[in-house]
Amino acid sequence: MFYFDTNKLISPEIRIMLTTGFCGGLTTFSTFSYETVKLLQDGEYFLSTMNAVSNLVLTVMAVISAYYISKLIT
Repeated sequence: MFYFDTNKLISPEIRIMLTTGFCGGLTTFSTFSYETVKLLQDGEYFLSTMNAVSNLVLTVMAVISAYYISKLIT
């Protein structure tokens, strides 16, 4: 998304469709939240904590990586 946004390769409408429609459908925050709450309800406190922390850390790392990769290819 950084690459497309920097180079104006797609319109704002297409960008919104890709980020909220396509990508949002694959990895939704509601699914993440549901899985974390379900683990808590099942008494899996360690797993629920690991799920929340790993999702947050890995997601931020992925966005940072995408940012730097987009800078390399532009």
